[in-house]
Amino acid sequence: RPPPASSHTNVSFQFDVLDGKGRHPCATLPCSIRCRLDQLASEDCSGRAGVSYSNLRDARHTFEVSVNTSTGLRASAHYSWIVDTIAPTAAIVPSQTFTNGFNVAVRFVFSEPCIAPNGLQFSCASESSCPLVVRGPGALLPSSFKVIRDNVEYSLSVSLSNSTAKGRILLVMAKALCSDAAGNVFVRSSNSVAIVRFDRGAVFVNLWTPVADSLLLVNNVARTVETTNRVEDLKIYLDFTEPVLNTTQQLSALLRPNLGVLEPTRRKSRGNRRFAFLLTNISTTSAVITVELQSSLVISRAGSRVQPVAPASFLFG
Repeated sequence: RPPPASSHTNVSFQFDVLDGKGRHPCATLPCSIRCRLDQLASEDCSGRAGVSYSNLRDARHTFEVSVNTSTGLRASAHYSWIVDTIAPTAAIVPSQTFTNGFNVAVRFVFSEPCIAPNGLQFSCASESSCPLVVRGPGALLPSSFKVIRDNVEYSLSVSLSNSTAKGRILLVMAKALCSDAAGNVFVRSSNSVAIVRFDRGAVFVNLWTPVADSLLLVNNVARTVETTNRVEDLKIYLDFTEPVLNTTQQLSALLRPNLGVLEPTRRKSRGNRRFAFLLTNISTTSAVITVELQSSLVISRAGSRVQPVAPASFLFG
């Protein structure tokens, strides 16, 4: 008979009929022996010492054999087991995929209990014994290793290089590191690899308008001034050097014009780097318009605050 969990889809059973005294009643008396697998119709197994089945599907199965003697004695026995042909895998789940920090927490979760070759729990006494591998400017912190669920879920921290301001690491599960109860060996899937990028560099923004420069006389002195009388020029653009987490609506609330109201308008964002707004509800025909950005409340994808930026000013009218 198969083990309680098996990766084999073909199976064989041998059986013998014994009474309570260890004798073989079917050797001297006529017996009816029938076999059944799961909910299939039973079949006659009289005169046979075993039976085989093939191409079993992944599921729990039950084999049953029953005996009726010519004297009216009845007996039956059954055995259940699981067919499992699916290899275990694991998903790597970093707490952040973009960061400006020096450490990142990582969980790895197996699709089912997966037992190490020595039958013991995984450990990270050293980087070489850890089931998680780090490639690139980072390193495992073995002392941070924790068992969350036996043979299923674990966590640990990974340090990111402090000798470079920007980079990325690749996290990958080791090969063939464990097996499930049916003997299927671990295989890596697309979720068994993760990338963490870090960037501790400064993030800048360009706050600008499409208003052209004009030469004006101010107190009889020629000066270059941004000026327009065209409503279609009343646009404010934000160009960040790195993607930001803030939404267009949030950025709109952080822009402070001294006149009018800013409303988002369409623009290709280039991965949440570029934004555009339209200045409306200008209640005067001539004014100096200034727009400020509360840049300290804008957060980059890696978690850095955007550097201060000068207001955008121009003459309208």
